[in-house]
Amino acid sequence: MSQKKAYNDYTLDAVAYVGRIDNSFFRIDKTYFSSAAWYGSFNDGLVQGYKGTSCYNPTNQLYYIHYLQLMGISNRAYESESREPIGLINRPVLESLNQVKYMLTKNSAPLFWKIACDSITATGDVKIFRNNFVLPLGFTYKYYIRESAFENIPNNQKDLVSLKACVLKDNEINKFPGLHEFELKDTFVASAFNAELYRK
Repeated sequence: MSQKKAYNDYTLDAVAYVGRIDNSFFRIDKTYFSSAAWYGSFNDGLVQGYKGTSCYNPTNQLYYIHYLQLMGISNRAYESESREPIGLINRPVLESLNQVKYMLTKNSAPLFWKIACDSITATGDVKIFRNNFVLPLGFTYKYYIRESAFENIPNNQKDLVSLKACVLKDNEINKFPGLHEFELKDTFVASAFNAELYRK
């Protein structure tokens, strides 16, 4: 109970630090589990007092699960993945689109963080990074892509297309007359993606 282990680890200090320096809405993701159980828990955010993107809940929010399935993060074929979604930790572009402003790690930072993030500080063995490309709540799009087209592209392309267009169900396109259809030929290839494109 008194040692900085399991759910009492330095994550608590990191979350408290971020809360002191930032009073806006944001999410936190981390590359490690704090649970002392044999398998990691997807409920670290609930237990340790931060808004994350992974969770365990037998009744997770329907549209969040649909979003994760559409992005290829959760598999529709496995019901358990609707109760235990891993979240966005392996998809940094999607983190930026979903207000993940801070990332925590106990290991060396993933390569992408060195492009998109600033190292802020460390508390014990937990390093805190701030995402420089996080978008605010309520940003808008000029373009849409049909869900039927979006479902058939590779996951890394989905992330890049999501920077340019929102996804609309094919039968609801006429409800949004102000948007222009995004053509897949207009997207850039993943190999050409760099910090400058991301910044724009």
